[in-house]
This record gives sequence, structure tokens and C-alpha cells, in this order.
Amino acid sequence: MFIMITPPKPTTQLLQQIIEVQHEIDGVILRFDASDDEIIRFINILCTQVDKDKLIVHNNPDVLLKCGLQRIHFKEQNTLIKDFVSTFPNIQVSQSVHSIESVKQAALLNLAFVLFGHVFPTPSKPNIAPQDPALVNRVLQCDIPVVALGGIDLSTIHDLNPAFDGFAGIRLFMNTQAFLAVKKEWLLRTIS
Repeated sequence: MFIMITPPKPTTQLLQQIIEVQHEIDGVILRFDASDDEIIRFINILCTQVDKDKLIVHNNPDVLLKCGLQRIHFKEQNTLIKDFVSTFPNIQVSQSVHSIESVKQAALLNLAFVLFGHVFPTPSKPNIAPQDPALVNRVLQCDIPVVALGGIDLSTIHDLNPAFDGFAGIRLFMNTQAFLAVKKEWLLRTIS
């Protein structure tokens, strides 16, 4: 599973990048720091050029419902997940997690997958150490697809535990050639 996460601003350049990688990814989390109206406008444009089933709204049920999308990704701290899952059983729900307890809770809720990280040092969290490898191993034993997040690139992909169900990222997916090279290395490791 390969999940692109957007940078905070919906731009024309980002639109073009999503279009360029759409056939190589399983989903794109639209994680914007913008008004609902701005996000909805961007999604409406995106829906004319990208498979709508790949679009994952970030932490905003109102935008999800207004756009008629079927996938949402929640922050770890969001307390509405349980109610949302029971109210909207046909919507695919995923979540970002950072602890074994959160992974187990996501599995109990039968979420589609979790993003777990950060697994390697990353510029977006410069003063926070990556997850402990012992914790990573425990998380990967849980009964839910776990997607790695954080610091994944061509230099780290060979160290990524092959029990992950794939990887996600922001910067990596903004460079198509770099993403495709990392994806190729990952597939070579996990298929053989």
C-alpha cells in the first residue's frame, strides 16, 4: 500500500503531482491547512481528473460528506472515530497512530489501515526520535494493516521492516522519480 500525504496548501502544482502519481498509489490523504470551501473546491477539481476512490479526506467528516467521498483518515487524538465508524459503516476509515494502544484500538474498530511512525529520522520532526524497533515489531503483530510513515527514502527503504503493508509520505511523493525508485526497491524486497 502506497499512500501519498499532501503538503498543507492545495496548489495547481500539487494537483498536477497527484495526477502524475495516481496510478502508482493506493490513496492520497488530503491533509490541508485551508478553509473547508477551499478544500472542497480543490477536491471538486481533483475528482474530474483522478479516481475519486483514491481520495482520502483528512480528519474532516463535513468535507467528506459534502464531496461524496468514501475514505477518511483521522488523527490519533480524534475522539469521534468510534461514533463515526458506527454511524457510517460504509466509509473506509484509517488513522495515524504512534502507540501500541492506539493500534490495538484501531484494530478493534476494524479500521482499514493505520499509519504508524515515524520510523526513521525526518526533517518534519527534527527533535523527536523515531519509534523504537521493539515497538515497531509489536505493532506489526497486530491484526490490522500497518503502513510505515516518516523518513522513508532510497537510503532508508532497505532498513524498513518488510512486515509493513507499505509506506506513506509527503516529500517522497512530491518527486515522482524518487518515489518510483523507492517503490521499486520496496517491491523487490517484499515480493522475493
